[in-house]
Amino acid sequence: MNDFGVLTSIYALACDQQARDEWMNLVEQAKA
Repeated sequence: MNDFGVLTSIYALACDQQARDEWMNLVEQAKA
């Protein structure tokens, strides 16, 4: 795997984690 592929994978994982955190925040606000 080339460097670009590695960076792309890391970027995708970071975006997924951020989106998941934002989604959980919305869920918590909806419960409150």
